[in-house]
Formats: sequence, structure tokens, C-alpha cells
Amino acid sequence: QPLREKLLPHVWGGQKQLPSASHVIIALARKTGFMRYDNDYVQHFMRDVQKFPDDAIQARTCMLKKFQEQDFALLDSDRAMTDWSGKQTYIALGNMMTAAALIGIDSCPIEGFALEAVEQVLSDDIGLDTTNWSVAYLLGLGYRKAPPARPKTRQDKAAVIQVIE
Repeated sequence: QPLREKLLPHVWGGQKQLPSASHVIIALARKTGFMRYDNDYVQHFMRDVQKFPDDAIQARTCMLKKFQEQDFALLDSDRAMTDWSGKQTYIALGNMMTAAALIGIDSCPIEGFALEAVEQVLSDDIGLDTTNWSVAYLLGLGYRKAPPARPKTRQDKAAVIQVIE
């Protein structure tokens, strides 16, 4: 609770959820230092975690280099790489929210926060290494105390989805 209280002034998009959620997940995105194709972490991951042989590591490194330098221009700025890395965390967000809903647990993604202030609190309180990590989002999980004040609204599917055959 003390960490939530310190975060609350900086999380304007979660003023109700942050104090009342039974669990809050803070998703972190790796910054450029970790994500470059030639970084020790990436090489370790391919070699020791994925158990790729050397020729596959070399081929994969070449593909990652092209992807990062040319296809998505991720190495043009630290922001570009961090934004791409953050997008990867949204895959997990979707899965967590779906899994929670399937077992009847409410969830609320929170992206409304002052990034630098939240990272500073996390750095001061739990030692977050802000050189290599950035906060992507917060996710509140639990059971809502009351039904929403107004029903959910969604656009018609035809307005937002185009099927190409």
C-alpha cells in the first residue's frame, strides 16, 4: 500500500483503481540498451534460452539488425526502440485481461500517468533501473465495488473493422 500511495498523485488515470484494486501489475518495457540486435542480452537469449545453434544466431542477428536499422528504424532514437518494446508488452496485457475476464475478475488498464514521476517513485522505492527499463502501463485487477455509472459504449464493428478478402 505505501508504494500505491506514493504513485497515486502521478497516476491520474487510475485514481479509483489504484487504491482499490486487489492487485496492480506494472509492466516494464526494455529500453535500447537491452534490445539492440548486438546486445549481450539478446545474444544470451538466443544462445542460452532459445538454444539456437551458432549459424541460426548469426542469421537471426542479421535479420534483427535489418529490422531495427531499416524496416522499423528503431535505432534512430531511444524513444523509437522503447515505444516498440512497449508495444510488445501489450500482447501480455491483452492475455492478462482476457484470462481475468474468463474467471470473472475485473481488470482496468491504466495508461494515464506521468511517466517520469512514476519511474522516479519506482526507482526510489524499489530500485527500478530507469536506464534500461521504462513503465509501459499499469493494470488493476480485482472485483469492482459497484457497477459502472454508465454502460460501456462501442462503435459499430463496421466502423472500425474492414475485412479484406
